[in-house]
Amino acid sequence: MPNTEQIILRLNCSIYFPTVPKLMPKQVINILSKTCGKLARVYVTDEGRVIQVGSIEASKYNGVESIRKRLGIKKNEVAVFGDDINDLEMISGYENSVAMGNAVPEIKAAARFVTNDNDDDGIAFAIEKFVIGNVII
Repeated sequence: MPNTEQIILRLNCSIYFPTVPKLMPKQVINILSKTCGKLARVYVTDEGRVIQVGSIEASKYNGVESIRKRLGIKKNEVAVFGDDINDLEMISGYENSVAMGNAVPEIKAAARFVTNDNDDDGIAFAIEKFVIGNVII
């Protein structure tokens, strides 16, 4: 039987609470953060309706870095897009960072550029402007 540490190291899940008002009860977040300790990242996203728990080693930044290095791509040749707090490390780690128009304030502040909302073709708009249009962010 695996112990708590072994379970947390393999954990990567999202818990969705469709009927919870805007913010998740702080008790749930505090318990998860305390239980997971330094082994996992705990994020509250989607206007407080989703708790995301994942191994401390798993992050969007680490994933993009792994792929980038394997492909031999320079860091300044990568563009990253984000809209919620779980994207902050990735957005902060790349100079070509784009926040979606509907992003939380922390992401907009950390990104180099803010594009249209998700529902308004924000990624397509940014690609057309910066990649196809050869505009440097």
